[in-house]
Amino acid sequence: MALLLVGLLAGGSPAWAAQGLAAPSLEQLTRSADVVAIGEVASATGQWAPGRATIQTRVVLIVVELLKGAESSPLTFTHLGGRVGDEASAIGGAPQFQPGERVVVFLNRRQDGSLRLRDLSYGKFEIVRDAATGRDHAILAA
Repeated sequence: MALLLVGLLAGGSPAWAAQGLAAPSLEQLTRSADVVAIGEVASATGQWAPGRATIQTRVVLIVVELLKGAESSPLTFTHLGGRVGDEASAIGGAPQFQPGERVVVFLNRRQDGSLRLRDLSYGKFEIVRDAATGRDHAILAA
C-alpha cells in the first residue's frame, strides 16, 4: 500500500489549480487527519441530519488497512449532501461514495466523537487498478 500512496498527490486538483491554490501534500493531509483508512465502501445512504436542517450521507467503510487512528472495521462517517426520498442536497466539491468502490479516506473527529471527511476536495481518493500493469493507484475523486 505504501507504493499506492507515494503518488497520491502527484497532480493537484484542477479546481484548486484554477483558483491558484496549491494542493495539500500527502503529509499535510495525514498530519491534519485523525483517521486515514484504505477500504471498500459497504454502503452510502442519505439521511436527514439531526433537526432535519440538512441532508447528509452516512458511509460505512470496510477497512482493509488503517494508516492512522485506532478505529475498528467497519468504520462509519458522514458528509454533507445526499438524497432522501425525492429530496436531494448537493455540496460543490463534495465526493460521492458508491458501494463496492475502493477508497482512501482522510477523516476528522467531531466534538461528539463521530467522523467526517477532513476536506471535501481532498478527503477521498479512489483506488483504481491499471489494466496494463495490474497495479493499484489512488486518484483524486472527482
